[in-house]
Amino acid sequence: MMSRVAYYDATNAALKFAAYDGTSWAISTVYGKAGEKAGRYAKLLIVDGKPVVAFQVIEPSKGGFARSRLVLGRAGSAVPGAGDWSFEDVVVDDQTPCRAALCPKDSACVQATAECTATEKTCDPKCTSGQACVAGACVPIFDATKLDTYPAAVASGFSMAELGGGGVGFAYYDRVHGNLMQAV
Repeated sequence: MMSRVAYYDATNAALKFAAYDGTSWAISTVYGKAGEKAGRYAKLLIVDGKPVVAFQVIEPSKGGFARSRLVLGRAGSAVPGAGDWSFEDVVVDDQTPCRAALCPKDSACVQATAECTATEKTCDPKCTSGQACVAGACVPIFDATKLDTYPAAVASGFSMAELGGGGVGFAYYDRVHGNLMQAV
């Protein structure tokens, strides 16, 4: 009997898939792109003998916000390799609160607006730790020390179920807006 698992690789911020054939594990990267946080809350179903995974992605967005997505991936075979997946977005939020790691160079994640905002070097006295100079004033920011255990994003926790005929349904938490949602 084959065992299969999908999991978040926190070191590489990517979604991984592993299949055990009774002798050894075959491990591959399902989804991972530089500058993105992909794979949290991974769920796995087997539909018609093939893996179907769902997972959260948080990435930079146009403007100052981050972008969060609930992504569905379908494998083309029972034991897929890295290039054997197709993906579709289930839900997207283009105004997800920023994270320091997703802000462009020379900007900071401002706490009051939850947006990446251009920084300056004009503040005198200089800003203290946990602050950045924005529009001539020192403002509180979320820097790299902010823990992001449960990120404010769509799909910060979800369940997934097979609906028959290859369909998949979701119940997910939209942490940004505080709503419990469903998608089919």
